[in-house]
Amino acid sequence: MGYWGWRPLVFGIFISTWVVGCNIVTDHTSPSAAPSNYPDVTLTVGRLPTARVSRAPTRATSVRATVITPAPSTTYSSANPFLTYIVRADDTLAQIAAWFDVSVDAIRAANDPLITITPGQTLLIPVPLAVYPPTCYETRPDSLICLGRVENALAFPLESVVVDVHLLQADGTVSLEERSIIEQTSIPSGGSATYQALFTADWGDFTYADATVIGAVRGAEDRFVALQIEDTGVEPLDSRMVISATVINPGDQPTELLRAFVTLLDPFGSVIGYRVVSFESSVVLAADERFPLRVEFAPQTDEDNPELLLTVEARLIES
Repeated sequence: MGYWGWRPLVFGIFISTWVVGCNIVTDHTSPSAAPSNYPDVTLTVGRLPTARVSRAPTRATSVRATVITPAPSTTYSSANPFLTYIVRADDTLAQIAAWFDVSVDAIRAANDPLITITPGQTLLIPVPLAVYPPTCYETRPDSLICLGRVENALAFPLESVVVDVHLLQADGTVSLEERSIIEQTSIPSGGSATYQALFTADWGDFTYADATVIGAVRGAEDRFVALQIEDTGVEPLDSRMVISATVINPGDQPTELLRAFVTLLDPFGSVIGYRVVSFESSVVLAADERFPLRVEFAPQTDEDNPELLLTVEARLIES
């Protein structure tokens, strides 16, 4: 569940729509499971370089993972999580290795001892992922929220991504650890998703934070279709950000909007704001139909020119 501490984050999240009677809820609960014949569809929108936030008083104390030695925005760790793969009839180890672009030896090492494979067997497949270290914010005394990103440089989408977040001492000793399951259903190839972790701790009790991806599942590439997004805009409103966009269904089948993910980044690539919006009522877009999206929320800290990552999840309704 998402958490924003004492902040008056419920400054308002508004969705304006041409569909009468559409509402949203602002908690981070996942929507009900979709019927098996309704594949998920994900729309990912790139960064908006014109995004701005007003110079409101900072509402949180930021503790960067790079507090000792500042690092460039491209600094990340290359984690080696394990994807799970169920062996199919006629699979060979060489074919599986080629499919995931890893060596046969790497698969054998991850599943030691591994001599032969059989249909139905579950294999662990080690794959590298780019994990940006989290930025941690004091939301109230003895309470922290840590926000970071995972980037998928693989040639296929990932689902069920799990991240371990650590608070460390100067000597590298892990003082606290929390597990985070990324809320975004799928991270498409070349895309990213935000993770978050909550700690009961004082930010002065540790020196820095890091994160490791410990697991993921390869997503089905044919489950996703591309929607269009236009008329994107970001406007400051007191200490809030107002994000607007128009979501368009270019296909010939209706789609139902489920959730929107909003991430704000500072110039160093650190996450300064993250919000998940769930649609309470059914919002179905017919072919070529447009949906005006408007989201208001307050970031963890103020920034003149944050970058915006916006992802909208929807479900394809098959006829």
